Amino acid sequence: MAASLLVLLKSGDTVLAHQRIYGCTYSLLTIWLARFGVRTQFVDMTDLDATERAIRRFDPRVIYFETPVNPTLELIDIAAIRRLHCWKCWILSKIPRSTITISKWIMI
Repeated sequence: MAASLLVLLKSGDTVLAHQRIYGCTYSLLTIWLARFGVRTQFVDMTDLDATERAIRRFDPRVIYFETPVNPTLELIDIAAIRRLHCWKCWILSKIPRSTITISKWIMI
């Protein structure tokens, strides 16, 4: 996870993350990447309207979420996040017991 983010991000970039994520990932986003000038904004990604507003407001380089969310088992609608107006950002999703999925979505 850390290696993927370090490859994709540079100082001044923003990560948009779901408001509930694994504790060590939260520390990575809010403490460690902040040392390199990367900002993280959190939003409830189960609320697609709020997610779309956050994408427009913060212009993220990366969108990050885990689904299902541990321990609440909330599900993030991956296809719906993909359809939002984020044609130039990377989407990182972590699905338990699998690899990290990194996708570059180009909306046409």
